[in-house]
Amino acid sequence: DPALQAISTVMYMVTTFDYLPNLRHISFKYIDWAFDDIFEQLRVPAFPPQVTHLSIDYTYSAAALIPLASYLKSVYTRRGAPRVTIPNVRRLSVSGASAEFIADMLQVCPNVETLEISNPTRLHLLTPLPSTIRTLVLCHPGTRIDKEQIYWWTLDSALDAGLRRLGTKTRIIVRSGTPDPAAFTEMKRYCKRFGAQLVYERDDTCKS
Repeated sequence: DPALQAISTVMYMVTTFDYLPNLRHISFKYIDWAFDDIFEQLRVPAFPPQVTHLSIDYTYSAAALIPLASYLKSVYTRRGAPRVTIPNVRRLSVSGASAEFIADMLQVCPNVETLEISNPTRLHLLTPLPSTIRTLVLCHPGTRIDKEQIYWWTLDSALDAGLRRLGTKTRIIVRSGTPDPAAFTEMKRYCKRFGAQLVYERDDTCKS
C-alpha cells in the first residue's frame, strides 16, 4: 500500500536527515486496518531516536468490521510477537486495540514509564507490567463509567496476578467522566492493598 510506504519513508527522512531534532511524539492512526502493520513500520531501523512518546489509535467505520479486526488480531497472535525493540519510547498510548496487542507493544517498547490505555478491558492479560512503568492511565474519553465498566478492567485480577512488580510504586490514573462512586471506592481500597495508588482525574470533554 503506497500510504504505508509513505509512513516508512517519512520516518526514514526524519532520522537520516535530522529534519526534526525536537520531535518527541509520533502518532499512528489506523482506520479499518489490521493490527500487524504497526509492527512492520516499527521494524524500520530509522525510527527517530529522539521520539519518546508513541501513540497508536485504531478506529473502524462500521460495526461489521470489528469482528474482522478481531479475526485478524487472532491470526497475528498465533503467529507470535514481533522481534523488534524501540528502547527510547517512554510513554505509550493505545486506543481501539486489545489487551493482547498492548502486551505485544510493551515487548516492543521495553522502557515505557507511562502506559495510557483508552477504554481498557482485561488488564490481567498485561501481567506483569514491565518494571519501568510508574504510571498507568485508564481513559474513558467523554463518558461516565459505571460499575460494569470498572468490572471489565479486571484490575483486581490483574493485581492478584502480579500486575505490579514488587519494588515498584505504580500510580493508576482513571481519566473519565464521574465513575460509579461505590465501585471506584472499592477498587481504590483493593489497589491500596497492593501498594498501588488509584486516583481519578475528570475528563473535561465529558458532557454528561
